[in-house]
Amino acid sequence: MKRPTAGAKWRAPGAALCCAALLSGCGLLTAGEPDGGAAPAPSGTRPAAGKPAEPGQPVHLKDLNGDGYDDFAGPLTSREHGTSLVVVYGSKAGLHPGWHTTLPGGGPDSGYGSPLRADLDGDGFPDLVALRQRGKKAETVALHGGRRGVSQPRRLSVPDAFRPTAAGDFDGDGHADLTGGRTIQFGPFKDGRPARTGRVSGDHGAAQGGVTGDFDGDGHTDALFTYPYDADDYEQNDDPPDGPPQTAYFRGGPQGLTRDSAEAIGSAMGGYEGPGGATAGDVDGDGIDDLVVSPGPGDLEPGKLTLFYGSKSGPGGGRSPEVLQGRGSTWGSGTEIGDVNGDRKADLLTGRPGFHLIDPDKLILLPASAKGGFDVAAGQTVSGDDKELPDGVEAFTFGAQALLDADGDGRQDVVAFTQRHDKKDGRFLVFPGGPDGLDVGRVRHFGSEELGVRLGRP
Repeated sequence: MKRPTAGAKWRAPGAALCCAALLSGCGLLTAGEPDGGAAPAPSGTRPAAGKPAEPGQPVHLKDLNGDGYDDFAGPLTSREHGTSLVVVYGSKAGLHPGWHTTLPGGGPDSGYGSPLRADLDGDGFPDLVALRQRGKKAETVALHGGRRGVSQPRRLSVPDAFRPTAAGDFDGDGHADLTGGRTIQFGPFKDGRPARTGRVSGDHGAAQGGVTGDFDGDGHTDALFTYPYDADDYEQNDDPPDGPPQTAYFRGGPQGLTRDSAEAIGSAMGGYEGPGGATAGDVDGDGIDDLVVSPGPGDLEPGKLTLFYGSKSGPGGGRSPEVLQGRGSTWGSGTEIGDVNGDRKADLLTGRPGFHLIDPDKLILLPASAKGGFDVAAGQTVSGDDKELPDGVEAFTFGAQALLDADGDGRQDVVAFTQRHDKKDGRFLVFPGGPDGLDVGRVRHFGSEELGVRLGRP
């Protein structure tokens, strides 16, 4: 397979986590199983054996079994059957639905949360970390990567109240750590137990979401957290109390995460109904991760993204931020950074949710610009009613799930998910990356039932 060689201009954030769901196409997870019930056993078949990362070399977090092909991992939600966690392994031909691992949700209002990726035990294979709800009790579990794929879920020895929100090497000791925004579970993890536990500095609640990267280039993972917020809760009288912050930025260091100022980022992400989203990657090729953020719902200026360049003093401390303005109030919903066309420069994947049958959802790919950012004018749009989509695929409502080099050709492919309006069926669409962007004419697709997951009633 071909990956970017040393010195390649684009790189993924060194310690960034991979989120499975990015745009509005698949219901995002709640998790759980009936009280006292045992965890359902994984089902499916596995690919040929891979190999771990060489000692001293970074672990490629998207390749769970070390065979050179990126693998998909994410949730599938059904009101009747709960939220299953599915893993589909890559191959020379791309994602191979015949090679998959499926952990059943276990029933209504049950299942698994969106997984993080990190090499918890230092064996050279990335692991999946997810929240699982068992009745009224939530627990954090790990599916350890290995030569033949992921293991069965194993409970981690962390507090019951811990919610895995972000992963990275926050203290710079070479081991992966986990955080929920209040505490840090420091690695390495041995037999599911962290080496030690520390607190995140500052007075704040548990995080709702997080994105990580080395935004100041010091070798420690930094984190940007988002928190639940609704302005209606703080504007019910003439003298309302100050609302909590919607976002907070933390620098990594020897002691873990320390709160730092990032008012411009918070302003760009704020919304009346809560914060927007963010993604990380080295956009300009200077070896320091950069941030792309979107405004939250209810913002007065929707339809835009803001790029904050990383620097020795943190995001936004060097080059001036750039605003990417699109068309439509929903433009810029969900983002991920990767090299789709193989030019070793960062491209940006985003979306524009529509209004179903009268205005299908759209995926938008912005290529790299000559100045190191993204070229909005040269963007490629794939619509849910595109005539090149395969016959029988009802894609009026669909959204991106991941950017993966599933076929090992050195270009990132877009994995999207679409579901019928009656919620009875769902299909994964894999758009291969090509020299000109997304190759819609070569899209491959497979159904959720091929992974053992029935989304609706028969």
